Amino acid sequence: MTKKPAKAAKKRAPSKAKASRKDESAGAVADVATPAVVDATQFAAIAGINVRNTRQLAQSGVLVRAAEKGKFKTQASIRAYLEHLRAQAAGRLGTGKLILTDERARLAKEQADKQAIENAKLRAELYSEKEVAAGWTAIARAFKSAVLSLPSKTRAQLPHMTAEDAVAMDRLCRELLEDLAKEIQSIEIVGGGDEADEGSDGVDG
Repeated sequence: MTKKPAKAAKKRAPSKAKASRKDESAGAVADVATPAVVDATQFAAIAGINVRNTRQLAQSGVLVRAAEKGKFKTQASIRAYLEHLRAQAAGRLGTGKLILTDERARLAKEQADKQAIENAKLRAELYSEKEVAAGWTAIARAFKSAVLSLPSKTRAQLPHMTAEDAVAMDRLCRELLEDLAKEIQSIEIVGGGDEADEGSDGVDG
């Protein structure tokens, strides 16, 4: 009588406890595989960049240096590198070239300043160059007239003043106006054009 062949034992699925221990073991292996500190070559391998870029990151202060010379803190440096990449993507870091966000901000400011000037003109807070020139011309004429009238007004107030005194005083007033005119002409007015000089009646005698 022949014996029946023994049935093959059924494979049992691993229990949850064993699977958990296996996951913990794998995590421990992963922790061991990533050292706490790395050199430039090791960080380059982890980050997927070349050693030259790693050294540039170190020189620019992106990577977090460890106490040991030439070493970097692994986890802190990885986080700093990721933040560096996010900042570059947002256009917040300068690389020697004009950043798009900076240019947009500058353009927006220029447009805002231009609009502010236009609004000020509409509110009559600013005057054009011609208006300013005309105003100063009127002031100069009034000043010249007042100075030249001093001899006659003084003689009227002082009856003992002789005609020769009045002539001498008139000469002094005109010399004063000429000296003042020369001093004003020597002053360089920024933004002033030829239009401001045309037809102006200065304080010269």
